[in-house]
Amino acid sequence: MKLVCPDCGHRIKSDDININALVAKCARCDSIFGFEYQVKGQSEGALASPGVADSDVELALPKGLSIENEGDRLTITRRWFSCSALPILGFAAIWDTFLVFWYAQASQLEGGAGLLTMIFPLLHVAIGIGVTYFGVANVINRTLIVADKETIKISHQPLPWRGGRTVYAAAIKQLYVHREETRRSRSGQMSEVFSVHALLADQASVPLVEGLKSRFQALFIEQELERQLGIKAAVVQGEYAPAPHELRNARARPVGVSLSLPDAAQDELSLPESELEQSDD
Repeated sequence: MKLVCPDCGHRIKSDDININALVAKCARCDSIFGFEYQVKGQSEGALASPGVADSDVELALPKGLSIENEGDRLTITRRWFSCSALPILGFAAIWDTFLVFWYAQASQLEGGAGLLTMIFPLLHVAIGIGVTYFGVANVINRTLIVADKETIKISHQPLPWRGGRTVYAAAIKQLYVHREETRRSRSGQMSEVFSVHALLADQASVPLVEGLKSRFQALFIEQELERQLGIKAAVVQGEYAPAPHELRNARARPVGVSLSLPDAAQDELSLPESELEQSDD
């Protein structure tokens, strides 16, 4: 019997196979997969197809997300914290310090000169407030996705932010992930942004969670919301469909399963000779 990786087609060596758990690891692409279907196909005299449907892939909890499942209520929390917000906060601190110094000096002036000095930097004050708010939000804020059998509620806290909404579960036909590419004007580099959308019964599309830099976060949110609402995964035109190799690092690993075999089982990697003769035929 020959075992091959469902992602890259690489032949799996016996050292990377756990016969007891029917789990193997590919040395080429680092994918971990079960091969029970191949063993069953072999016992029936035909090797089963190594392909794995995307809907069969169980995604593990990605970084930046936490989840609480109380049965009838699912809560997914996404932390906004990003290191890219730290330079913004540094710039805001310098900007705001300059304005504080400016108004400290202006408060000592009298008459029309003092009033004019107070009014002149108001646009700069508005910019400072906006930049500071944006920087602080991207450090301390989080998105709460709360789903039960009736609604999906999206909120951002502790600082208020646009994008909060409530969608009734009965109106949702399907959930899907959208991928958008943007090109930076100066460097010309492409960046990806992902969002989770709800396709309603009237074919309208409502964005639930936007601005995700990680495809794994978007796919995991879709997976868990579909499970909570009892929605069977289906293809939606225009949705983001990752290639199998893109998901290899996001698969949920079997709990308590090790790829190493106990010493007593080291000699049990090969199938019985009767089955090997059948596979050669």
